[in-house]
Amino acid sequence: MKTSDRTLGSPADLAQLQRLRQARAEAAERRVFAQRRACEEAAAEVESQARRMEAERERVRRYALLRVGGGAASLPRFQALDAAFREDLDDNRDRAEYDLIDRQEALADEQAALSERQREWQREQARRDAVSDALARSRAASGLARERATESEAEDTRRGSPFHPLARTPR
Repeated sequence: MKTSDRTLGSPADLAQLQRLRQARAEAAERRVFAQRRACEEAAAEVESQARRMEAERERVRRYALLRVGGGAASLPRFQALDAAFREDLDDNRDRAEYDLIDRQEALADEQAALSERQREWQREQARRDAVSDALARSRAASGLARERATESEAEDTRRGSPFHPLARTPR
């Protein structure tokens, strides 16, 4: 049954639209959860890389203590080897720092994507809720129209002029 308010649409159309909006809201929610997992994984990678970075710094500190302490006596004999080892330690530390920066940037990107997914989810929820409200109003309007038609039919019957819904003009 069509309602008298054309802006709401029929209850059947609105029910179908509501199911569509519900499906879209659920899909948006799944994307939010997937993005949260991606953010958690990126945060774990940042944490792991930070631990690696700290381990590389610790290796450089231990090597510096060795050079000052017991290893100082053998330094002149192994100066070339010492320089190469020190350079290798510095390179590893630098790589670890760059990897940490890259992973922090990736984490920031994932967090930005999560914020966008959450906004999409909220929009889909608002759309779903708007359709639900329109469906409720449409059903209420349909019920009111049926009630009015029933009252009109009952009044016509009391007056002695029966009204049939398929009749073109009431008698």
